[in-house]
Amino acid sequence: MDCNTLNQLTTRDFQFTPSYTVTVLTNGKVLFVGGALAINNYLYENYSIADTDLFDPATSTWTLTGSLNIARQAHTATLLPNGKVLVVGGWGNTGNGDILTTEIYDRTLACGQQMAILYPAQ
Repeated sequence: MDCNTLNQLTTRDFQFTPSYTVTVLTNGKVLFVGGALAINNYLYENYSIADTDLFDPATSTWTLTGSLNIARQAHTATLLPNGKVLVVGGWGNTGNGDILTTEIYDRTLACGQQMAILYPAQ
């Protein structure tokens, strides 16, 4: 999927998607990562989602920025001094249990800096 196609997708409804993280980036945009699956106000606690969405408060627009490599909820997301976001731990889908891995959100790796890449931290 190219950047133009990805940017036109509709983001998920956050009204009933618990256990995601929210991180304010150095450019003022807000990154939403992961969470639990919820459909029609029914929470599927055992199913994590891998979505990452970016909200721009200056324009009130949402952009789907890619996906986590591992769907997760109840994780942490920490803004690093270099502007990247470290995503750590959380719970996976049924059978995955606790996630013992980390990922890095890096918007500078994106095509047109609209879509970011999440890759395993080293």
